[in-house]
Amino acid sequence: MAARGRTRHWRRWLAIGVVATAVALVAGPYVFIHFIEGTAPAPLTLSTPSSASGAGETNDSGQAAGAAGGTWTVGSDSIVGYRVAEVLFGQSHTAVGRTSSISGSITIDGATVTGGGFTVDMATVTSDESRRDAQFKGRIMETGTYPTATFTLTKPIDLGSLPARGVRRTFRAKGVSPFTASRGPSPSSSPGSTRAR
Repeated sequence: MAARGRTRHWRRWLAIGVVATAVALVAGPYVFIHFIEGTAPAPLTLSTPSSASGAGETNDSGQAAGAAGGTWTVGSDSIVGYRVAEVLFGQSHTAVGRTSSISGSITIDGATVTGGGFTVDMATVTSDESRRDAQFKGRIMETGTYPTATFTLTKPIDLGSLPARGVRRTFRAKGVSPFTASRGPSPSSSPGSTRAR
C-alpha cells in the first residue's frame, strides 16, 4: 500500500514537472521578448529638411546643395543595418542591428548617377543583444574573415527630373557586392531612397 502511494506521489510530481516545463518554455520567451527586451528601434527614415537646411551646403565638387551634379559622399551621421523577424519558441520579435561605420560616395552627371560605391565595417554592427551580435559576427557574417561589405554600382541610375525640395523618391540600384561570405561575388539590386535638399 505504501509503495502504491509513493508511485502515485511520484507520478503526480512528474506530471507537475512536465506541465511546469511546458509553461516555462512558452511563457519564458514571451516574458523576455515582450517585457524585458522591449520593442525594437523604429525603422530608419530620411529626415525632412527644414526650410533653412541646405543653405550654404555643398557637395564634394563645391556645388550648392540644390545642384545635383558632382560627387556626393556619405555623411558622418549616416546609419546602415539590418532589420529581421526572429521567432523564439513561437514568439515573434524584430531584431535590429546598426552601425555608423559606412563610407562611400556617388557621382551624379546631370540627372544620372554614373558611379558609386559604399563600404560598411561589418564588425561594428551591433544590436541590443550580445548573443545575437556574436552569432552575426561569427557564423552568419564571418567578420573575422570578411570584415567589410561593399556595394559598387554597375549600372547608371536615371533620376529623371529632380524632385522638389523635401520630396522623397526611391530608386533601384544595380551593382555587385563582393562580400557574400565564402560564396564569392554576387550581383545585387537594392532599393535606395533620397530626398531633395
